Amino acid sequence: MNLAQLRNEQQRPAEGLALSRQSAQAFTAMHQSGNVALALATGALAEIQLRQGAAAAADCERARAALAGNRQNQANLFVLLTKARVEAANGHPAPARALAAAARARAEGTHALGSVLEARLILGEIELREDPEAGARQLQTLAREARAKSFLLIAGKAAGLVAERSGRGGWQ
Repeated sequence: MNLAQLRNEQQRPAEGLALSRQSAQAFTAMHQSGNVALALATGALAEIQLRQGAAAAADCERARAALAGNRQNQANLFVLLTKARVEAANGHPAPARALAAAARARAEGTHALGSVLEARLILGEIELREDPEAGARQLQTLAREARAKSFLLIAGKAAGLVAERSGRGGWQ
C-alpha cells in the first residue's frame, strides 16, 4: 500500500490505483478493516487524479463503511481527509470544508500533527479557489510552519500551490 501512495505522489495514478486495489483485496482476506479502508482511500486519491470523481466518492464510502466500529484514529483521519479531497475535487467546497475542519479538530485532539497539517492544506486549497489572496496567505503560513516542523512534503505542496497561482511554479 505504501507503494500505491508513492505512485500517487509521483503523479502515476493508474499504478497507484492498481496497487491500492491489490492491497484492499489482500487486507480484506486478512480481515484488517483499518488497512482495507486505507487502501480504498488511497485508491480514491488516485481516482481523483484520473478524474474519476464518482468512483472516488464510491471508494470513500466503501472505506467509511469498512471503518464502521473501527477506532483506529489514523485510518479514520486518513479516510476523512480523503473524503474532503474527493468532495473538493467533485466541486462541493462546503462539504469539503466541513470534512477538513472536522478532521483538523479530531487530529488536534489526538495530537496527530501530520493530519492537522494535511487538513490545513485542504482548507487552504479550497480557500485559494474561493478567495485567492486569503488562500495564498493561509498556504504561505502553512508552508513555513510545515517546513519548520520537517513536514517537507506538505510544505512543498503548499508552496507549490501558491507559486502555481502566481505563475512562478515550483517550490518557494
